[in-house]
Amino acid sequence: MARILAVRSANIQAAADGLAAAGYGLHLGTNTLRHFPRNKFGTVRKGMRHGLVAVLTDGWKGAYGSAGRKWRDLRDEYGIVGYERAFEDTFGWDTGWHLHWHTMWVTEEVLDEETQARLRDALAEAWATAVETAGGYSVSETCDRPGCHCGGKGHGFDLRPLNKGEEAQAARYLYKDGDKSKGGGVAKIGLELASDNKAARLDGRMGPLELGDAAAAELLRLGQPGPLVEKYRERE
Repeated sequence: MARILAVRSANIQAAADGLAAAGYGLHLGTNTLRHFPRNKFGTVRKGMRHGLVAVLTDGWKGAYGSAGRKWRDLRDEYGIVGYERAFEDTFGWDTGWHLHWHTMWVTEEVLDEETQARLRDALAEAWATAVETAGGYSVSETCDRPGCHCGGKGHGFDLRPLNKGEEAQAARYLYKDGDKSKGGGVAKIGLELASDNKAARLDGRMGPLELGDAAAAELLRLGQPGPLVEKYRERE
């Protein structure tokens, strides 16, 4: 996994550097779901589609599917030429499964602040509508739930520019599951989008490999499958 991710990181980084140098606009986005410990991870296997992962997948397709008229109009209005998308998930006993997309959106040119804000609102509205259509909970812009890992930002959509000196701030917020002490933005975007195996250190949440390690340790300690093994098998 580490070798594959290293290649992915290098490829994404080369693309980001080249696009930025050529004058394209880069935007760091996150799409998340409102969730609770009772929600299942789910599957997208044929004939078995259910759970949070199905909502996340169907939500993306409904919001930004290339065949939709609304998406084509939005794409053309803001000059969206493409994106690089990464899936990420973490688990915590207090919050359950946290599934999300991280995306580097690319526009034909760097957007001014007003246009950037309108693009964010348009992408967010499309996401909120599509998530509900896919059977998910209504997404939120803010959150006041005690102990929630979102930091008051809510569960929905966010978009930050990467061409205007806000790279480190955007990466620290959007990729809060890993170590952001070294900054982010265009200079780190390849590493961030390819970091499927990074550990989650906030609110007791675990990344996939961290969950696997914990499950293995539990199995050795108990001599039989326990709750961590059950959660690891659910994800697998």
